[in-house]
Amino acid sequence: MNVFPDPAEIVVDGGPIPAAAAATIAPDGGGSGAAVGGHLTLNNVRDERLSFVEAKATSRRYRSESRRARATHHTCMAADRVPADWRFPRCGVQDLWRQWWIGDTVRQVSPLRSLEHVDVNHLDNLPLADDEMHGRTGGYGARRRLSKKTLCDMRFLMNWMTERVEAAGHRENNTTISAVDRMFLSMNCPFIRGWRSRQSE
Repeated sequence: MNVFPDPAEIVVDGGPIPAAAAATIAPDGGGSGAAVGGHLTLNNVRDERLSFVEAKATSRRYRSESRRARATHHTCMAADRVPADWRFPRCGVQDLWRQWWIGDTVRQVSPLRSLEHVDVNHLDNLPLADDEMHGRTGGYGARRRLSKKTLCDMRFLMNWMTERVEAAGHRENNTTISAVDRMFLSMNCPFIRGWRSRQSE
């Protein structure tokens, strides 16, 4: 009597047995548990199953370690984008536009357009300064606004301004101060000095 199941029906760890192993299973079960004539016996099927499960576990561990390594690398890279005492700029729109494209070369801060949430999350744990507490009321008055929301608002405004520059056909590839200022002045919007006189023309 043939005690060997159809190789296609063998299930290993929630899935079918590897095709390479299934193709070598002896249909007649000959032998005493050792490989016979290039085929696998039932004992060898168990070994194949264990090897397959171990290989899957090793693959999962490798993927998990790779994810942790990438996260650590990203965190280290993010820490270099802004200093520990960095804060969101308190400045006019044109200065913010410059920092969006160029960054702060004095403090070695990357262009603000390269920042991600992980770069500014450290701000959420900082207490509010005395000047920041001015005018704050209510149950959330002593809480700092989430940094990721501030970053999203800043990105929205800068992207909107960039679209205005591109619509006017004045987008430049260079990111020098003079080029960035020319792009800023090319916008027809309330941020630009003399905007009302342009509207009346």
